[in-house]
Amino acid sequence: MVGVFSLGLAVAAPIALFCNLKLSAVITTDAKFEYNSSDYFTLRSLMSVFTLTIILGIAWIGTHPREVGWVLTLIGIAKTSDAISDIVYGYLLRFERMSLVAASRILHAILQLNAMGIVLYLTGNLVLTVLAWALAGCFVTCAYDVYILRKTQANSGRNEEWWRLRDRWNKVWGLAKMTLPLGLATMVGALLTNAPRYLIQEHAGAKELGIFSAISALMMAGTTVIAAMGGSASPRLALYHAEGRYAEYDRLVLHLVVAGILLGAMGWLFAVTFGSEILGVLYASEYAARRDVLVWLMIASWLNFAYVFLGTGIQGMREFRFDLPIQTICLVLIVGLSYVLVRSHGILGAAWAGAITNVCACLIYAMVFTMIRARKRNLRLA
Repeated sequence: MVGVFSLGLAVAAPIALFCNLKLSAVITTDAKFEYNSSDYFTLRSLMSVFTLTIILGIAWIGTHPREVGWVLTLIGIAKTSDAISDIVYGYLLRFERMSLVAASRILHAILQLNAMGIVLYLTGNLVLTVLAWALAGCFVTCAYDVYILRKTQANSGRNEEWWRLRDRWNKVWGLAKMTLPLGLATMVGALLTNAPRYLIQEHAGAKELGIFSAISALMMAGTTVIAAMGGSASPRLALYHAEGRYAEYDRLVLHLVVAGILLGAMGWLFAVTFGSEILGVLYASEYAARRDVLVWLMIASWLNFAYVFLGTGIQGMREFRFDLPIQTICLVLIVGLSYVLVRSHGILGAAWAGAITNVCACLIYAMVFTMIRARKRNLRLA
């Protein structure tokens, strides 16, 4: 049962990542209101229909059991609902209403978890359980997210139409062309995370993959904090840049980068000092023996935390075209390194590959950020 649900998510997630086009980040940094609600919601609706069509095709054109088809269908519907909520979150972040985003995500988690648990307990039926999960998510999107967005826009004096394709097609098409590289970059980023795991499965086996995945899961705490910091800072960065307040912009980027470095340093120190104990308590003695992997994964995360805010700063300047080439370079690099290092050193080699790739990513992001800031400064002086 769990395997079928996981398979459904594995199929739907990459498609949804691409079709989202990272629109929430574009909305968050749209400080000059270059596009209105109808542009974003129209493009998201068109892409959601496209996403759902692909997922339905995968679900029902093939030799899958009927149960898999229904699970994929319901997950596709849930992902469509999530796509609308994602747009809402972008707007709420732009108005710096972070507490409303947090409340929505908490509501989603509580209702969906309880709905799944109750229906699974009463029926033991996977399809009905996934249906309850999907309906709970749709309910929060319609009853809470949409209502809160309407209220927030009204209070801000920007109560715009949401869906209006007529007379707006050129704007929607321009928005699509701008965000297409972001969708591709998001997909490449997902491959970047998972590529070493495919090679571990191939060359080290499922057992080593399980150990590596379990240790990697510990990185999620820091990644969640970093993502929250970046999301909350993006609208302020975009506003500073749009208003020409470059000293404040640079100061905020510097503070974020320093915070990322300090957070990564704390994680590394904990791994070095208490790594074996943490792994032994959370997992088992077999995992505790792989403290070296945890330390190197923490180093990789440390490097990631150091440069991720430079990417946030680049997005704050509305420069979206660099994400795809940078992610592609990093993907090629980590695949090549993992192929060599995993074959010779197993999961420790995968951790080394991640660390080396992140060193290169740090250098590239620093170079791109410096180049863009210099160009913007020269344009201002001109």
